[in-house]
Amino acid sequence: RTPMPSVKTLLQTPSFSRAVAALRNAKNLVVLTGAGISAESGMPTFHGQDGYWEIGSRHYFPEHLATHEHFQHMPNEVWRWYHYRRQICLRAQPNPGHSAIAALERMIMSTRPLNRTFTLITQNVDGLHSRSGSTPANTCEVHGSIHKMRCEGSCSHTFKTLPNGTSVPNNVFEIPDKYDRDDSLLAQYRSGAPSTTDAHDHLIPECPSCGKRKTRPHILWFDESYNEEYYKYDTALQAADRADCVLIVGT
Repeated sequence: RTPMPSVKTLLQTPSFSRAVAALRNAKNLVVLTGAGISAESGMPTFHGQDGYWEIGSRHYFPEHLATHEHFQHMPNEVWRWYHYRRQICLRAQPNPGHSAIAALERMIMSTRPLNRTFTLITQNVDGLHSRSGSTPANTCEVHGSIHKMRCEGSCSHTFKTLPNGTSVPNNVFEIPDKYDRDDSLLAQYRSGAPSTTDAHDHLIPECPSCGKRKTRPHILWFDESYNEEYYKYDTALQAADRADCVLIVGT
């Protein structure tokens, strides 16, 4: 394999100079990020060698859990998996890549009299961008956020921040060495039998508005579609359409 050039060498290349000039002169900058930017923070990617799809799927069945269809049949098991993943996200820390993007936003927005715009479009649900200082107003979390939930009842469709062990027992947030999958629930779903998982309802956070356990993770699942109300889809498309510079990181 050809060794990677040093940072000092990269900083002296014409390509780097052109990139700096493009960012400095952009009037409508879009930054698009994917799982790669969080890998340095210790976050598993889905498709990488150590990702949820390659290793986690042996224990978690993400292809089953990441759909609304399966959530309707086994919401407790779906929530169990997302509590597990959320704890991994909470233990991770933003890395210099997240900080650099937040600093870039501050730089762009400090020249607001020139009518410059900045939009961060992220496919990540880990919340590391917001923790590093990226603002909600300029961020489109097009796949949702693992730190938020919303009620599937009729009370409200607004997002709520998940409690840190207040509505859900603290032991749910502990990361097991091996994920404790409840195979009986999956077998029950495959058989077409009605759900009988009331004994595990403590895994489902209560809705703070109606008090019912009808909440779901604020995540875009595989059998769902992008929309503006939940995922700022139109906002992201419009920003990309008017962009004169797009910076792509980790995807």
